[in-house]
Amino acid sequence: LVISSGTVHNLALAYDGKIFSWGSAQGGQLGLSLKELESYPGFKNNYYISYPIPISLPDNSNIIKISCGVAHSLALTNEGKVYSWGFGSNGQLGLGFCEDSFEPGEGLKNSMRYVPEKIEEINDEIISDIKCGKTFSMFVNDKGEILDDKGEIDDED
Repeated sequence: LVISSGTVHNLALAYDGKIFSWGSAQGGQLGLSLKELESYPGFKNNYYISYPIPISLPDNSNIIKISCGVAHSLALTNEGKVYSWGFGSNGQLGLGFCEDSFEPGEGLKNSMRYVPEKIEEINDEIISDIKCGKTFSMFVNDKGEILDDKGEIDDED
C-alpha cells in the first residue's frame, strides 16, 4: 500500500493497482465525476468525502505510482503513461491549459478536471517517476531526464 497526501486530499494505491481517494473534492482532485461525488451523503454540503472511495482510469490501466499536489493528482501506469486530474489553474495537470487559457471569469471553473485524463503532451515519453508540487508537476523519463508539466526537459541546474 502506498499513500500520498496533498493539502486537502489523499490518495492510496493498493497492491492490486486500485486507487482510492478521500478528502476535499472542490478542485476535482479526488478523481470522481460530479455525478459520482453527489451520490455520497454529505457531499453537497461540504464538498468532502471522509472515507476512501475507489477511482478508475478510463482504460483501466495498471497503476504503479501516485502523487498529490495541493489540489491535483497524478497516477503513473506500468506502461509509463501519466494521468492527471484536479485543479489545473497553473498548468500543473499537463493538459495544455491554465487559468488564463479561458475567458475572464471562467478560468478557475474551466481549469478543473474531475476525472483522470491521460497527459498527451508526454505521450511519446516513457515516464518512470512522477511528483506533484504545490501547483506544479514533474516527471522523470526512462532516460533519467526531468520533464516539467509542459512535457519539456528541464535542463536548468
